[in-house]
Order: sequence, then C-alpha cells, then structure tokens
Amino acid sequence: MHNVRPGEVRLEDSLVTEASGWSSGDTFGITVVDSNFVMSGTTVSGIGCCSDDGAMSVSGPNTVATLTGNVFTGNPGITLGVTGVGQAVIDHNDFHGNWFALSIGGDNITVAHNQIHDNGFNYDPRGGIRISGGSPTISGNVLRNNTSNDQGAIAIGGGAARCWSTT
Repeated sequence: MHNVRPGEVRLEDSLVTEASGWSSGDTFGITVVDSNFVMSGTTVSGIGCCSDDGAMSVSGPNTVATLTGNVFTGNPGITLGVTGVGQAVIDHNDFHGNWFALSIGGDNITVAHNQIHDNGFNYDPRGGIRISGGSPTISGNVLRNNTSNDQGAIAIGGGAARCWSTT
C-alpha cells in the first residue's frame, strides 16, 4: 500500500502466507509506504524463497505503523524491514523460525516486548535484530537461540540504538 492517509489500513486476525516466486526478486508479502497502518493478531509465514525476499517492508517518512500481537514464522529472507519511517511501534510480536527477524534503520522506531527466538539457519545464519542507522529504541525483548555467523543477536552498524532490559 502506498500513500494511505488520512485514515488507515487495518489488518487484523489474518493469515498472510506463501507469496513467493521461483527465484529471489525482492518479493514482499506486505509493503507499507507513506501510509497509516495497523496490524494485529496476524500470522505472516512462508513469504519469499530466498534471502533477498522479505515478509514485510515498512518505509517512508510519512508512515505511521503499529504492529502488535503478530506471529512471523518460516520466512526465508528478512522478515520485517523498517526504515526511514515517521513512526513505527513493533510490540508484543513473536518472531521465530525465520532467516533474519528484524532489520531496522531510522529514528522514531520502538521495538519492545517481542519474543525473538530460533531464527537463522545453519547454512547461512543471520538471527535477531540488525540496526543499520538512526536511534531506534529496543526495550524489554527476549532474544534467544538466534544463530548467527556475523551479525550477532543485536548488530549495530551506524546507529545509536537505546537498549533497555533486553535479554
């Protein structure tokens, strides 16, 4: 969705699954650009085929997004990418069994109270949270059993993340 303002799009208590092609080509199951968006109680699973794909992309300076109470599982690329948004709250979600859980960059992003576990694959593990820039707030998340060959549970490259009570 692009430029949904005023008003908002709500995706509630749904299943988004199996959006993929035969080769990697930046496939995204959900794309939010410069829009007001709320997603809750939704499972996002099996989006894409390869590491260049992603289950969900949220971007744009006019975007206000709230993602709460969702399950992201079985996604082979970056599960959730959030960059350059006006505001994003990622709260009380469960990320498990994905190649890479979260890639975030920018200010006004809060990642709080999420379960981020069992992400990364043995042949090319990435794992938990990658912060590519800005000053997001990371608070109260549980990160466990995320495999990684070079990224770490939380990898900060060019950002100044504020992390509190994350285990």
